Amino acid sequence: MFDLEKEWSISFAGCGFMGIYYVGASSCILERFPRFIQDASKIYGASAGALMAAVLTVGVPLEMCCADLMSMAKEGRKHKLGPLHPAFNLMRLVKDSLLRCLPEDAHVRASGKLCVSLTRVSDGKNVLVSEFDSREELIQVLVCSCFVPFYCGVIPPMYRGVHYVDGAVSDNLPQCHLKNTITFSSYAGESDLCPRASTRNVHEVRFSNVSIQVNSENMYRVTSTFFPPQPEAMAEICQNGYVDALRFLQEMNLISSESPLRSLKTDATKSACCEPEVEEPAEDEESNVSRLVDWIPDVSRDMGRLYGMAGDIYKQTWKDNVTEGNSESSLRRSTSLSLGLDLWKQSQEDLNALPVTPGATPTSSLDLTWIQHTRTWTTCL
Repeated sequence: MFDLEKEWSISFAGCGFMGIYYVGASSCILERFPRFIQDASKIYGASAGALMAAVLTVGVPLEMCCADLMSMAKEGRKHKLGPLHPAFNLMRLVKDSLLRCLPEDAHVRASGKLCVSLTRVSDGKNVLVSEFDSREELIQVLVCSCFVPFYCGVIPPMYRGVHYVDGAVSDNLPQCHLKNTITFSSYAGESDLCPRASTRNVHEVRFSNVSIQVNSENMYRVTSTFFPPQPEAMAEICQNGYVDALRFLQEMNLISSESPLRSLKTDATKSACCEPEVEEPAEDEESNVSRLVDWIPDVSRDMGRLYGMAGDIYKQTWKDNVTEGNSESSLRRSTSLSLGLDLWKQSQEDLNALPVTPGATPTSSLDLTWIQHTRTWTTCL
């Protein structure tokens, strides 16, 4: 049972466009029991979960967050290739949203409470950032945490002169192993607040600490992570988040459980902030030629540096494999889908290594290997 007399933290898993689920869940909590978020000692997040963690830590109105996410999803549906179309610049949309929503003192409000999960490109290790010198630096950290390689672009963004990518790659649910950390996920699994599966299923996969049950509902959610559904479906996901949060608060005895659960759908419909809208027809592909032309020079200019970086990582990985080839320590791979990166080759020695930063998860050490440009993604924004 949840103890209000003890310190607690909250951790949001990365989930891309499924982050609309967190909007509904957070809306319910702020309405019914705001202390749960306001008095949390730490709010952790990876990728889209880091964005929600920042919104709640800084105090950005959820209506703004919801509107921006629905707008990004709308833009992502305009082309035949969806978000994979080169004219769709997700990182620019995310950055513009942060510049518009975050107050000037956002870094002051966030420092010490917001903890953002990053994956360092040079060695693939997880880094938790919780101190921010400026609003611009806070935005840099959040953009780095959301950058899925090749899905979002070619050259990883930088924070303090170092390249980082999606925090979900190395730790998608920061500090989830601590007893006082309440975990949020938009996928049905073992997280404290998450969707409930309609059927019993004992099969699950774990990706970067996130439990995901193997069923058709979760397959739809994973697809929606990268390819946003229609506005009506997004609104329904938001309402489902509200319903699940209300059930969670009742089960934790944080609010009265007198109202029957059958009334939750009605409450969600009234309280969720998403409103479906009629979308305009998809843009003519030729109208985005100018943006494509702007995008190409950046790629050609930086490809040499990218290949050099990849070569260094390949060399180091090869050296490590030769050194450990005669040992009995086994290499461990993620049991979930392929990311377009041959993500981790973790030896037993890596698992016993000290965390990179205080409080970093002990299972975040890895070797990052860039591979061919596959379009199969399994990590979450």
